[in-house]
Parts: sequence; C-alpha cells; structure tokens
Amino acid sequence: MMVDVQSVVIYLGLAVISFFIAKYAELTNSRRAVWLIVIIMSLVSGFRAVTVGIDTKTYDSIFRFISSGNTAKIYGIEESFIYICSKILRIWNNNQFLFVLFAFISYGLCIFRLWHDREWIAFRWSVFSFYILLFPFSLNGLRQFVAISIVFYSTKFIKEGKYLKFAVTILVASLFHSSAVIGLAYFIFELIFLKYFDEKRRLYIFLLAGIGMCVSISVALGLLNRYSRYFDKQSQSLGVMMFFKIAMLLFSIVIVDKPLNKKEQYYRASGRWSYFVGLLLNSLSYVFLYMGRIGLYFYIFESIHIGCFFKTKKQTSWVMLSKFAYVLILMYYLYNNIANGGQGEIPYRFYWQE
Repeated sequence: MMVDVQSVVIYLGLAVISFFIAKYAELTNSRRAVWLIVIIMSLVSGFRAVTVGIDTKTYDSIFRFISSGNTAKIYGIEESFIYICSKILRIWNNNQFLFVLFAFISYGLCIFRLWHDREWIAFRWSVFSFYILLFPFSLNGLRQFVAISIVFYSTKFIKEGKYLKFAVTILVASLFHSSAVIGLAYFIFELIFLKYFDEKRRLYIFLLAGIGMCVSISVALGLLNRYSRYFDKQSQSLGVMMFFKIAMLLFSIVIVDKPLNKKEQYYRASGRWSYFVGLLLNSLSYVFLYMGRIGLYFYIFESIHIGCFFKTKKQTSWVMLSKFAYVLILMYYLYNNIANGGQGEIPYRFYWQE
C-alpha cells in the first residue's frame, strides 16, 4: 500500500499541533490559543480540494447551482440551507469561502464548547479526541456537521437550565440539517437527573420533556419516512469496538474518584449518559450504513468523556491502565483515518492542487 506523504504530514501534524496548542491554552488560560486551534482546523478543512471528503464534490456543485440561480436542480437539501448559502454568496461569490466559513463556524462552536467545560475536563485530551473522532466526518457531511456543532454548543444551555435558548438553537441547527431536531431528546434526558435540581427547575423539565417527547415522535416519523432509503444499505460489520467502548465507559465510572458537589455529579452523569446514547445510536451503522450518523448528536460527547476521565486526580494502576487503553484507541482511529480514509479524506489535497 502506497503512503501519501502529504496526507500523513497534514493529518498527523494537525493532531500534534492541536494537542500542544490546547495544552498551552489549558496551562495559560489563553483564549487566543483556542482561537488558533479553530483557525488552523478551519483552514485545513476549508482549503481542501473537492476530492477530499465523499460529499465535498456534491456540495461544490450545490454551491455552483445556488450561485447561478439554478436551485431547481438541487434535490434533497433543506430550502433554508439553500437560502443561507445564497445570502453568503452575495458577500463573496466563492465556493471556497463557504467551505472555510462553515468549517470556522463548526470548529469554533465545538472547540469553545469544550473550552467552556475546562474546569472539569483535560482540555488537551478533549480537543485531541474531537479531532481524531470527528474531523474526518466534518470533511464529508458538511450540513449535518454544522447542525451537530450547533446542537453540541447549545448543550451548555441545558446544563445551565436555559431551556428556551436551547430550543431556539435547535431550530437554528435544523435550518442546516433537519435531523437536528433529535437534539430535543436532551430535554427528555433531564428527567433522569431530577435529583440534582430544585423544585422550580423540575417543573420546567416535566413540561418541556412532555412537549419535547410529542414533537420528537412527530418529527421522528417524518424523518423515518424521509431517510428510509438508508435502511436498504446494510452493513455486515460486527461492531466489536462499540462493545469495548461501552465496557470502558462502565469501568471508568467505577474506578474514578467521585465528585463531592452536586453540580459536578450532574455534569459527569449527564455527559456519560449522552455519550452512552451516542454509542448505541452510532452502532446502527453496523447494521444499516449511514444510519449511525443520527447518533453523532450525542456521540460527540465522547470527547467530553475522555477529557473528563483524563482530568481525574486518582492515580491507581487501573486508572493509568485505562488511560493507556484510551490512548491506544485514539491511536488506532488516527492510524485508520490516515491509512484508509473512510470519509474520503485520503489523499488530502489543497484546492489549488486540483
């Protein structure tokens, strides 16, 4: 197998650079360093050629149709997304500008969501995990990744009890990809953590969870009809990694030190639950190709979970062994990304190399 040197240098280099800049940001509390991570990732993503990422060429064609006014030739894309792109293209009629801008929005929301939680996570490891686990997909599913990023960022409103803000951001995310409405499930998740809240917040949760459940069922039926074609594309993968990750998640709960205050208890418990749900939904890809994408709205919490685990002050042999296991998992994914490029990210070429 031939190794594409440029791809290795860029993807491996970006992993190393992101980790050490995140470490610097963590140690110095530097927001400028966080912005630097966002900018570097955005430039690598935004300056990619149309051959990088399975759907990139499709989006390039969509942008061209929008620019020329031939929107009737666009199928299966939210009209709201077409409208947003048309307005942006009036600022600068350049497809690469759209790729850079959407990348900047996505990584900015995700990285600063992690930065928001730096009190409870090892920021460098969360950024490292995010890059390895989700950066390849961001080069492929552009619309959905923007929606995932908006939902992920808005989960901080859920944690703060700002439910109206969260609902509004879900609506904004759905303008990019209709599947974002599954984020309403976060309202329902709150029912699991009632013991951490006061009486007033509990009443809000019961009300919103009821509304969220009704809306979710209605919308889910519509989405099921719209994306039913994905059930026809079946996979024969066994999905051993999913079972291993679930086992690691459960084991980590047992061996880490227990939080003393309710705020951190809620933070850890809710993050683990979101990650667990994401693992289960993401595992749909082992049976039906592409269906696991719906789980990414929750699976993204793996970066939170890993960062939280590396933050633990407990230094037993089991904890150290588990940290080593997580590093091996990340290295496996990084190697697989560079060697195989399951999202079409190999070989990496800049747009001017086409």
